[in-house]
Amino acid sequence: MNVEVMHQVALAPRLAYSRRLLEETAAEMERYIQESRDRHPCQESERTLLFCLEAVRRADVRLRIHSMVEIPGAVPPAIWVLRAASAQLAAHLPGCSARLCELAIHLGSIVMDASLLAGVDVRYRGSESGRMLDLAHSAAEADLRKVYPDMERACTQRR
Repeated sequence: MNVEVMHQVALAPRLAYSRRLLEETAAEMERYIQESRDRHPCQESERTLLFCLEAVRRADVRLRIHSMVEIPGAVPPAIWVLRAASAQLAAHLPGCSARLCELAIHLGSIVMDASLLAGVDVRYRGSESGRMLDLAHSAAEADLRKVYPDMERACTQRR
């Protein structure tokens, strides 16, 4: 077994765990959003939750990695997106918030290990995560408008 394959084998279970944790967190958020909508709809609260759900979904897409060399470039934007979602979720779903925070730390260790093993310098400037957050915000607004078509246009600035 060559060195590249051995390193991929070592990182693959950690990435799989990360994706599974993200999928479980997204499912929990979806259930909570639906339950909240049924019990006491609050557009502002739902806007935040939908934004976080979209952010988690976009991070999950980034984590669909097929090679160790993809990790240093693909994972850092996902980490920043998860941190932003975690901060927004703290007041609504503290358990999900803590899980995302833990996941960001876990992913950071994967990035460090992959970059050390591959000899890759990790430099991340944040533009990709900013784009991901903007897209998540737009998608959340669109989802909210589907549910509440008569709502006034809300401020679309990211928090």
